[in-house]
Amino acid sequence: MAHPIIPEVTLLRGAAADDALRDPQFIEAWQQLRDSTPHATAFQGPRFAATWYASYRDEWEPVLVEARDAAGALLALWPLAWRARTATLAHAGAHQAEYQGWLSQPATERAFIAAAWARLTADFAFQVLQCKYLVTESRAAMLREVLGCVDSRRHSRPLMRLVAEDIRASFAKKSNKSRFNRLKRLGELEFRRIRAPAELDAMFTRMIEFYDLRQGAVNAVSPFHEDPRKTGFHRALFAAAQDELVVTGTFLGGELVAAYWGMVSGDASQLGI
Repeated sequence: MAHPIIPEVTLLRGAAADDALRDPQFIEAWQQLRDSTPHATAFQGPRFAATWYASYRDEWEPVLVEARDAAGALLALWPLAWRARTATLAHAGAHQAEYQGWLSQPATERAFIAAAWARLTADFAFQVLQCKYLVTESRAAMLREVLGCVDSRRHSRPLMRLVAEDIRASFAKKSNKSRFNRLKRLGELEFRRIRAPAELDAMFTRMIEFYDLRQGAVNAVSPFHEDPRKTGFHRALFAAAQDELVVTGTFLGGELVAAYWGMVSGDASQLGI
């Protein structure tokens, strides 16, 4: 079966990629492509990627592999990054992008991946390009068919379905009412979504402490402490992409006791913090 022909791909890196990332028309076309690509997530979108590129520019060089039609419309895009000191090619966001991959319509992605891979292997001396998670198993199968040199592992994806009626029913249970009443005796109990930068500023340091403490206990790492750019990246992402984020805080007597940070892709939120 013949696949649609993809024109020669263009690879933008360094200053050329920086110029593209500052171009509102390019960003708009990128967003439209993300919105029209099946199974794409916020991690392949321009707001997440551009914010990460800006926050980590001294360590990672932006690499954008694109294909356009004869009229100049964006057909496909693969947002990547190059770290010269370790000869590492990674997806935009590196390990902080939960889901990784390219943007393309199914009819064109095989041809695009083949052409993009040929260009990448010609321009960069890297050993491995690792995808943290692909959204669908079919994408991994397609990579194996097109590129051949692909090793993939299957992971179970834990999903929690949030249904308002079920949550209300849970809150109405005697045992949960008792728990809430015990908490309320310690102070006013409040749960709210964080929408303003000032609200985030008031709780973010404490949120980071909670997260690093848990990660240190469970995984022997302290992500924010060990990465001096991580706090600035998250603050900038909150300012740039509030409609692609859900941030909540639970407060007891005015003090933060629990928090959540997750990217939003369609009707799903991917747990971040």
